[in-house]
Order: sequence, then structure tokens, then C-alpha cells
Amino acid sequence: MIYYLLRDTFGTTKAQEWWDKSTTELQGYQKDPRVYSLCAQAEAEEVLIFSIAYEAPESVKPMLKTCAVDDGRYYEATGTKIQGVFDSISATIQNLRLTQ
Repeated sequence: MIYYLLRDTFGTTKAQEWWDKSTTELQGYQKDPRVYSLCAQAEAEEVLIFSIAYEAPESVKPMLKTCAVDDGRYYEATGTKIQGVFDSISATIQNLRLTQ
């Protein structure tokens, strides 16, 4: 990480100055509206979004589902079942290429 490279080269103070100027920490209530806004903008631009709730907490799943817009582009998976999700997404994209 850049922080550690700066710290090892220039010291903790310089590394901390860089960190403070280059990062912003947001709480969930601040992030969620941004995600919904980005999803809406993508949808307006006709971008297809596939959402994967991979071992995701229940509280996150509604946002991922909303962002995918279509239920067919929202997936839940755990463990090795993720491979099936990627296979399904790949097949959907290939079908889109053939029909467009």
C-alpha cells in the first residue's frame, strides 16, 4: 500500500499527511444514496448492471437487487457456487451480442 511505502521512505508524518488529503471515510448512510444515484445514472445511459451478492449481508442485498434493475441480472451465491453465476452472466452477455 502507498501509505506504507511513504512511511518507510519519508516517515509517519508525511505518510499520514498524504492519507488525510487523499482519503475520505463515509458511513453507510452516506454511501448508499451515492450507489443508488450511480445505478440510476448507469440505467439512464442504458448500461446493463449485473449484481452479485456473494456471501453478502442481508442489509446489502436490496441495494444490489435494485441496482441490477432486472431480477435476471441479480444473483446470490456462496462458496463455489459463484462459478455458476459467472457462467450465467457470460451466457447472457453472449446472447445480447447475438441479438443486438
